[in-house]
Amino acid sequence: MHTPTTVDIAVNGQQFSFYANGRALSSITDSTYTSGTVGIAVGQNASIVASNFALYQVA
Repeated sequence: MHTPTTVDIAVNGQQFSFYANGRALSSITDSTYTSGTVGIAVGQNASIVASNFALYQVA
């Protein structure tokens, strides 16, 4: 059985910060998109199980 992993992506303008189980992994700046939608994608022959997905707007 796999151990669950909590993944967080915090976006503030063009700054993206990535976390796994509360630990900071990486931060990038990307101005490619100014708007869009949210989704989850995996590569070929891969799978993902999501038990909870939430999207928040930070004030």
